[in-house]
Amino acid sequence: MEIEQGIAKLRRGGGLLRAERLADWLAALLHLYAPRILLLDLDTSRQLGILSDAARAGGHMPGLADLAIAATAIVHHHTILTRNLRHFHMLGVTTHDPFERLPA
Repeated sequence: MEIEQGIAKLRRGGGLLRAERLADWLAALLHLYAPRILLLDLDTSRQLGILSDAARAGGHMPGLADLAIAATAIVHHHTILTRNLRHFHMLGVTTHDPFERLPA
């Protein structure tokens, strides 16, 4: 979702060459790794709702994409690799910045 959104924003803003490069990269990624992509299924959607409510109750308003990523990680027992640790801190999901060091 976030990548498609970024491509659309680039196209709208006149960054056509960059948008096409990103679209080509995404197409290759989907072609090569489609069987490994985790879908937003019923269990993940339910977890997303729980996370969304908990975040709002704590005074946070994370974006839908961050909530969906966090819910997917929780349901599938994965760690989120991101440079934006602060986006996920309040969601109670395991995160790691791979630019600091690779996880063991």
